[in-house]
Amino acid sequence: MSSIQAQETNEQWVESISLSLFNEKVTTPFEATDAIQTHWGGTLSYETSKNRAGVYQFTHIFQGGYYYHANFNQVAFLAWKPKFELRFNNLFNLHAILGVGYAHSFLTQPTYQIENGQYQEKRNWGTPHFMPSLGIGTGLNLYALLGVPLEVFVRYEAFSLAPYKPKGRLPFTPNTMLGIGLKYTFN
Repeated sequence: MSSIQAQETNEQWVESISLSLFNEKVTTPFEATDAIQTHWGGTLSYETSKNRAGVYQFTHIFQGGYYYHANFNQVAFLAWKPKFELRFNNLFNLHAILGVGYAHSFLTQPTYQIENGQYQEKRNWGTPHFMPSLGIGTGLNLYALLGVPLEVFVRYEAFSLAPYKPKGRLPFTPNTMLGIGLKYTFN
């Protein structure tokens, strides 16, 4: 029984916070881009994992974010994104995420409806969505190079907002985001 207690006390939880800036696009994940479109957004994430030496790491990411897609919509979201990471010499990593979340979108342009034969601006309460996501990325651990508890990462994600329009007119949107971020580890 003492060996079990010793094992439990040796494993510590590692906590991190990260900020990222990304560009969002409504597209299929592997579609070629004919022009650069900038629809900026950002995320703030809290990450927690067991401190394990070795090549593999499993992390829970709790993320909040926002993006503005001009002439279409603006979206705020909360998500849980488990991350599986493969480390190389504690310097580089490759990671994959599979996320689920809640998003709420608001149209960026006014909408109108006919009332008493006249057009009236309609209130925009937004639309709730289920937000599944799948992503891959890579990171550079600056602690291994400079002794600072920071990591720079790049991540590409495909995600969807479902349903997009009520009454089944548009069941989901295919979206992608490409982002760069900075992660700070507390312990």
